Amino acid sequence: MFTIQRNLLAASTLALGVAACTAIFSFVHPLLLNPLSYPKSGELVTIEARDPKGNPVPASLQNFRAWGHETRAFRSMAAFDIGFFFLTNATEPEQIAGALVTPNLFRLLGVAPVLGRDFGPQEDRVVILTDAAWKRHFAADPNILGRSIALDFARTPEVERYTVIGVLPPNFWMYYAGFEVFVPLNEKAARNLYVIGRRADGVNIAQAQSALRAIPIQKDSSVLVRSWQDTAAQPVRSALLALAAASILLLLIASVNVASLLLSRATARRREIAIRTALGATPLRILRLLLGEALQLALIAAAAGAFLAKALVTILIKTIPPDLNSARLLPGLNRVTVDLPALAFAALIAIAACIPAQILPLIELRNIDLVTGLKDATASRSPLARKILVTAEVALSVVLLSSAGLLLKTMRHIQEIDLGFQPKNILVLRLPIPRSDPNAAARLQACYDAIATLPGVQSAALTSSQPLTGQAGSRAVSPNYFATLGIALKRGRFFTAADRRRIVINEALARRDYPTEDPIGRTMTLDGQQWEIVGIAADTRSRLFEKEGPTVYRSNRDAPASQIAIRTAVDPLSLARAVRNAVAQQGGAVAEIGTMENFIKNDSWQHEQTATLTALFAALAFLLATVGLYGVLSFAVARRRKEIGIRMALGARPADVIGLVLKESMMPVGIGLAAGLVLALALNQSLKNLFYEVAPADPVILTTVTLSILIATVAASYIPTRRALAVDPTTTLRTE
Repeated sequence: MFTIQRNLLAASTLALGVAACTAIFSFVHPLLLNPLSYPKSGELVTIEARDPKGNPVPASLQNFRAWGHETRAFRSMAAFDIGFFFLTNATEPEQIAGALVTPNLFRLLGVAPVLGRDFGPQEDRVVILTDAAWKRHFAADPNILGRSIALDFARTPEVERYTVIGVLPPNFWMYYAGFEVFVPLNEKAARNLYVIGRRADGVNIAQAQSALRAIPIQKDSSVLVRSWQDTAAQPVRSALLALAAASILLLLIASVNVASLLLSRATARRREIAIRTALGATPLRILRLLLGEALQLALIAAAAGAFLAKALVTILIKTIPPDLNSARLLPGLNRVTVDLPALAFAALIAIAACIPAQILPLIELRNIDLVTGLKDATASRSPLARKILVTAEVALSVVLLSSAGLLLKTMRHIQEIDLGFQPKNILVLRLPIPRSDPNAAARLQACYDAIATLPGVQSAALTSSQPLTGQAGSRAVSPNYFATLGIALKRGRFFTAADRRRIVINEALARRDYPTEDPIGRTMTLDGQQWEIVGIAADTRSRLFEKEGPTVYRSNRDAPASQIAIRTAVDPLSLARAVRNAVAQQGGAVAEIGTMENFIKNDSWQHEQTATLTALFAALAFLLATVGLYGVLSFAVARRRKEIGIRMALGARPADVIGLVLKESMMPVGIGLAAGLVLALALNQSLKNLFYEVAPADPVILTTVTLSILIATVAASYIPTRRALAVDPTTTLRTE
C-alpha cells in the first residue's frame, strides 16, 4: 500500500508539470511554430519599404513593380491593400472589411477557392468571398457564382456592382481573418500596399533583402525583408516564450521531486533487490525492471497531464477578450487544441522527465551488498544525492517565483496607469456612412441625437477617433467630448458650439511647441487656415503602454467625425442593443461597438494571462519544493535516528537536536538560493519586454522570494524536528 501511494504521488507530481508544458505547447505549436497554414509557409516573406531612419513607410505601386522584376531571389511576389466596403442590399448597408489584391495573390499563397475560380489577369468588377461572408450574408447559397452584388468602396463616391466568381476555404487567414471580400487591385484605389513574396529555392532572407536593396527606387529609401511566419507570431512571441520557460521550470521541479520519491522508494526496496539478486537476477534484469516501472509511471503521468492540459487550454481560450477578435489578428488561434501532436509531446516529455529521475535510484541499487541489503533495508549511500536534489529544486523555484513576482507587480502598475480620462461606463461606437450617401452629415447627426436621448445615457459626444486606439495627431470632437470622457482642463477653456476656428491642444503639444511660453491666445496653422488656441487638455494615451503624442482637438463642425462616445449610468454593454436600434431607426448601421474598459483589456490581456499562469506555476513549484524538502528532511532524521538517540543519551540538549536538523536543511537550501538568484537575474533580464516600470532585479521581489523559501524551509523542518526530539535515548541504547 505504501508503495502504491508513493507511485500515485510521483505520477500526480509529474502530471502537473506535463499538464503545464502540454497546455503551453498547444498554443506554441500553432501560434509560434506554424502560424501560417499555407503550403511551404517558411518560404513566405513580407517586404516593407523603410525611410532613412528605418521607420516603415507605405509601399507604392512603383515599389511593388520594381521589386517584382527581381526574379532570381523570388519565385513570385504579390501585393494587397486593406479597404472597407459597404455591402448594399435590400435593407441597410453593412460595412465589411476587404482587400484589394493582385491577381496572383492566392496562387502565391497556395490557396484555391473551394467554390468557383481564382482571379484572372486584367479582371475588374469581380469579387471572391470568404467562407464566413458566403454563409453570413448569402446563407451559403450554392448558386452564388455569377451573382451580382453591390459594393460601395469607401474610397470611391459611387456604388459599384461586382460579380461573385469564387468562395475561399473555411478559416482562411491572410494578415487579418476579418476580411470578407477580395477584389482586384487597381491603380486608382491603391494606397498602402502590403507586399508578400515567396523566396526561390536556396535563397535565404538575407540574400533576398540584398537583391532588393540593389534595385534603385527612391532616394534615401530602403527595404526590409522578414519571414512572414515570424511577423505573424510577433504579437504573442514574448508572452508565449515566457510561459514556455515557466512551464519547463515547473516540469523540471516536478522531475526533481519524482527523483526524490523514487530514491526513497529505492532505499526501501534494498532488501527486495538483494533477495532478487540472491535468487539469480542479473543486473540487466534489475535494470529492465526499474526502467519498466519508470515507463509505466511516465505513461500514467502523460495521460493525467494531457487531461489536465485540455481543461487548462479550454479555460485559457475563454479568458481571451471577445472584443479583441484574437482569432482574426492571430493566425493559428483557431487551431489551438490538445491534438495528436500535443498528446505525443505529453508522452515524450513525461518519459524524458521520468527516465532521468530513475538514474539516482539505479545508482543507489547498483552493486548492492547482499549481506548489508538483507540485514538493513534502510541503509543508504546517497545522502549527498538528496541534498543535490533539494538544491536544484530550490534554485528552480527561486527563478520561477521571482519571474512571477515581477509579472504580478507589472500587473499592479498597469492597473495604476493614468489614462488621462475616466474609462468606466464609456460605450464607444463607429457609424460608417457611405460616401455615396448625399445625406451623410444629416444622418450622422440624427443618429447622435437619437442616442443622446436614450434612457441610461448620461451624455454623448461625437469624435473622429478615440483614445487607446492608436490614433492621434488631430481629433474632431463635439464640444461636450471632454466632459463625456472626463478629460481634465489644464489651462484656458474648452471650445463651445458657437466658436469658429478655435482649438484645444494637449499637454504634449504645448510642451513641444511652447516650452517657455503660454500658448493660450496664440494661433496655429491647420489646413492652410489660422486657428486660435483656447485651452490645454490633459494628455490621454494612444495605447495602454504608449502616451499620446501632440494632439489638436477641433470642433466636429470643422472636420468629419463618425464615432460616438457615450457615458452611461448603467452597464455600457446593456445599452448596446438599444443603441443599435436607435441607429437603425435613423437609417444607419453600427460597424463596431465596445467599451473603453474592453480597450484596456485588449491591450493588457497578454500581460494578465502571462502573470496569472506564471503565478500559478510558481505556486505549484513552491508547493512541490516544500514537499520535496520535507521528504528529504524526514529521510535524514530517520537515517540519523540512532545517532540522535546516542547524542541525547550523552547529554545533547533539544536545541542541539534542532540545530542538527536545521543544519541538514539549510546547507542545500542556501546553495540553492544563491544559484537561483543568479539564474533569476539572467532569465528576468531576457523577459524585460514583459515588465512595465519594474526592474528585472527588483530588490523587494527578490527579498520576498528569499524569505518565502527560508520560511518554507523552517515549516518543512517542523515535523522532522519533532520526530527527532521524540527519540528515546534509552530505547536507542538498548537496541545498540
